Amino acid sequence: MWGFASQFFWKSLRDFRAWASVAGLLLAGVSGLTGWTLISPAWVWLLIVIACAFAIAVRAEWKFYNGKQQKLQRDTPLEELVKRIVGSEDILVGDNCRKTSDALLEIRERAHLEEIAVWGRRDVRSKDLAFYPSTLIPPEYWDEFGINYLQFTGARTGESERVRGEPKKTMIQSSVMTTVHAQIIPDVIYSDFWFCEYQIDKIWPKPKTTIKLQWPLRKTTA
Repeated sequence: MWGFASQFFWKSLRDFRAWASVAGLLLAGVSGLTGWTLISPAWVWLLIVIACAFAIAVRAEWKFYNGKQQKLQRDTPLEELVKRIVGSEDILVGDNCRKTSDALLEIRERAHLEEIAVWGRRDVRSKDLAFYPSTLIPPEYWDEFGINYLQFTGARTGESERVRGEPKKTMIQSSVMTTVHAQIIPDVIYSDFWFCEYQIDKIWPKPKTTIKLQWPLRKTTA
């Protein structure tokens, strides 16, 4: 609550300064053209403040509404997400190899914290992915599993691997003898990871394109 109030206050102040500057320029322009000295009454500045506060409130509510209406969509493959995080198309060149490894760790961390949704195909045993429907991976899965870096450097689609803990076991009793022995339960392995672009843009925004005022004009990303 206090965070929203602070953000609202500073946005109001910035918008008021901007509107006041525009109003001042208009008054100065009219004064220069007509030769009259114009002084704005206090109610004009009060209206500017109220308009700024109203605009900010509407904008905040609109962003909140869009966030509530936005549905999770499986529309971004793992490779594209890694490129966004690394900030380069060449994710496996030079120092980008380390950045790619760090990106896979960050994806696992955010998936475990439920900040991003991850889709994958469970226990894929053939190259025909159509036989394995994609499904949302539970966030708690990422507590013991991560994304295999070596597999990613080859296929680029992603595959999970156990990174901590031990495989689960179940006790099996022999039908012939009364002995009971433990049998390891195979790990659930997911492949072909996909993500939601809406969530990605909120955490890793696209770089902004700017145009430098020089000749010739050049586009740069920031």
